[in-house]
Amino acid sequence: GSARAESEAVLRAADLARRAKGRIYICHVSSRAGIEALVKARREGVDIKAESCPHYIFLNDDVFEKKNNYLFCCNPALKKKSDNRALSKALEKDIDWIGTDHCAFSYKDKARNKKDFRKIPRGLPGIGMSFPLLFTASAKDKKSLMNLARLTAASPAENFGLRKKGAILPGMDADLFVTDPEKSRIIRKRDPYGWSPYEGRKVSGFSALTVRRGEIIYQKDRLLGRISSGRLIRRKLA
Repeated sequence: GSARAESEAVLRAADLARRAKGRIYICHVSSRAGIEALVKARREGVDIKAESCPHYIFLNDDVFEKKNNYLFCCNPALKKKSDNRALSKALEKDIDWIGTDHCAFSYKDKARNKKDFRKIPRGLPGIGMSFPLLFTASAKDKKSLMNLARLTAASPAENFGLRKKGAILPGMDADLFVTDPEKSRIIRKRDPYGWSPYEGRKVSGFSALTVRRGEIIYQKDRLLGRISSGRLIRRKLA
């Protein structure tokens, strides 16, 4: 969809929330216009939260100049470089958390209908690269890293009622992710889906150690978690 349509959709949804005296959550903000509509609604007193995704921050409509442009079809559509810049700036305070909108469409899934735009599956794979992309963009600035923790852990936990998640404090679940910022790799198309929207980018921020409720479940490329050791999280919306 266009940036203008996104702005109009945000404003209409915000107006409904205001009239109903309710709250609203806007998914996948992809444009400067969408951000501006979001800020306007907040200034008018609407209780509104918003999420964006890595592909709207790091990709733009330049990809449609590529031979394999059909791979990049997603909803909302990728916008302009100026929208990338606006969204990167909006991460400082206007965007509440980061999602992925991960769609595990393989290269074959996309290519099968490449001659008919209407039938190309919409969506991009990217859950495995979302944190490395964001970490790499934030790594040189301590303030940006603290904000990254807010966007990917603290804010989602708070807003989705995950009471014991999202912070390193006594009484909280000891869920920790440790990375070695000096280790980097080039994203290759041997990604599990046969392609990656971010192929060729050099990124760091991959997991070296993952801890869940105090138990090491991943280390040195080995999964160590016990089978059926997950736990149902009962929650109330914040």
